[in-house]
Amino acid sequence: MKRKVKNLFILTTISTFLLAGCTSQTSEQKEEKGEEVVKGKYIVENNYSEYQIVIPKVASKKILAAADELASYVKLSTGANLKIVKDNEVNKSSNYISLGNTSVFKSTYQDYDFSSLNDTISAYFISTNNDNIYIYSNPHQKGDGVLYGTYDLLHDLVGYEYYTDDEIYYKTSDDIALLNYKDKFVKPSFDSRTIANMHLIYNQEVNDHYRLINSYRGSEWVNEIYGHSQLSYFVRPITTDSSGKTVYTDLYNAHRDWFSNKTTATHPGPGQLCWTAGEEAQEYVANRFIELLKIYPDAVYFMFGQDDNADGFCDCERCQHAMEEYGMNHAGLQIDFTNHVIEKVNKWISENEPNRDVKFVIYAYYSTRNAPCVLQNGKYVAYSPRVIPHEDLYIMHAPIEASFAFPLDNNRFNSSTYLDIRMWNEFARGHTIMYLYDVNFRHYFSNFSNFTTAKNMYQMCYDYGIPYMLTQGPTDTLTTCFSELREYVESKLMWDLSHDYEDLVKDFMSHYYKEAQDELFEYFETIRDRLAMYHTSEYSSGTIYDDIENEIIYPFSVLRYFTSLFDSALVKIDKYKETNPSLYDVLKARIMKEYLSVIYLKMTLYGRDDILISEAEKAEMKEIFSYYVSYFGLQKVFEGGSNIDVNSIFGD
Repeated sequence: MKRKVKNLFILTTISTFLLAGCTSQTSEQKEEKGEEVVKGKYIVENNYSEYQIVIPKVASKKILAAADELASYVKLSTGANLKIVKDNEVNKSSNYISLGNTSVFKSTYQDYDFSSLNDTISAYFISTNNDNIYIYSNPHQKGDGVLYGTYDLLHDLVGYEYYTDDEIYYKTSDDIALLNYKDKFVKPSFDSRTIANMHLIYNQEVNDHYRLINSYRGSEWVNEIYGHSQLSYFVRPITTDSSGKTVYTDLYNAHRDWFSNKTTATHPGPGQLCWTAGEEAQEYVANRFIELLKIYPDAVYFMFGQDDNADGFCDCERCQHAMEEYGMNHAGLQIDFTNHVIEKVNKWISENEPNRDVKFVIYAYYSTRNAPCVLQNGKYVAYSPRVIPHEDLYIMHAPIEASFAFPLDNNRFNSSTYLDIRMWNEFARGHTIMYLYDVNFRHYFSNFSNFTTAKNMYQMCYDYGIPYMLTQGPTDTLTTCFSELREYVESKLMWDLSHDYEDLVKDFMSHYYKEAQDELFEYFETIRDRLAMYHTSEYSSGTIYDDIENEIIYPFSVLRYFTSLFDSALVKIDKYKETNPSLYDVLKARIMKEYLSVIYLKMTLYGRDDILISEAEKAEMKEIFSYYVSYFGLQKVFEGGSNIDVNSIFGD
């Protein structure tokens, strides 16, 4: 599989690489990591290499991609060709870099214990043995760990760093020394990681470079079987007729007792399943799961999620009795129902696809957010054996009411969220997918208040043994507000929590904005400080629905200061107009994308004040806004809204 290598504007000098700081490593750091040079041995010497890249005879897409990336960037860095060969074609007189469960790997490490890689997706083993390098991951997965290990290897060999799809860094040299990896196991902070936003949903290769699982359109999750309203794909109570009118389905008419006895204003008709519907309903849902297993043979995660409402859960007499007897709450009833479904589905899997790994997922969200457990002797234990999650059941905990401007252990704003996390992860440790948020859904053009708390939240989830971290941004539009920076920084932290958030920000900006990095960092820092001031002094919690477009955070004087920063940033890159016009255009667009937020805030908060904003300035801003909103394909200013109406924003 040939992957297109995109390096439109890559820094290639050694001096620039060393100035980057975050990506460079001293020899002392290499020794600490077991990566000292093998003296006198080179993978590439004088722009030539005899090394081969060895892959299994039948290689997965991820391992094919790893081989292609390794060969491509060694070629770009040194000009040397590393031939990719299958393990039955390897020239044993030459050295090699082995990727995956190759025959040369198996013969070298036949008596080695790799049990620590069991049940992992992203972890990998790397070692230098007899001047060959081996990268290996769980052979029962698809080779993600091998791909991620290859990116780490490229970082060590040629300084490779992926910032965005058009900003990939590597250094050039004549030689690449062989590094001595000493039987090293690498496990990320979270074995699985997802950033869910519109940009990443439609860019699988970008997900791969950021070491992320695409939860919408990747191979692990399938879009058709994911989402809040997942029930409608299994047990459909309502549909629309040819005129668009909502009508009940034949299934609902035949089995009304399968569905909640409640309706909501936003969800006409039954919005949830009745979790005590019984054996026949469980059998029906199990058969639907089996149908989907056949349709999506590569999928791992199968979501069976509740509808996106807080008050549509059934309170029939049967459910009330079950909660008193064994369920404790709606979460307990949901787990019990799903456990029975999984048992039925797994019987089919064991008979038909015995080697298949399937993870079933339900939400802890709104009325199911509290774990069905009680405190006994200082520990949270299951309310009843019936609500202990099946070993294949995962809980996607989405604390939608949390404050993201404060740490998770902040007693004023996050005490209930903190308790929920503790309960779920004592009750179902190792089976929680943490679903955090990275955006204010009412204000897409205003920066969200989690710059100072994201790492803290990740760290706390790591401390509780959560194996899967997911953060959601806008999924219905591309956005401004440092979206590229957020993707880079958050994916790096999810992989390795030892990184410093601010160091990652500075490193990203130095490559992405180049000479304008100081102005963009000052803009970033000022936003961060003003949001912190606002949420502290106004006691505004920083939820995903807070008002963060107001004159307290952004008085006109601050917006005017922001404008001066962007003016200065453009001056800093002005030299490229003559020396490198294409680079100038790209840098200007990156800068102006962030300036769109300033224009939007000016017009939203002060657009009617002719003294503060002249007609000439308004006309200039409108031209800029119209052009770059179209250029970047930005569509909405809040979740579910209509497409951006520039004339409305500018009062025309």
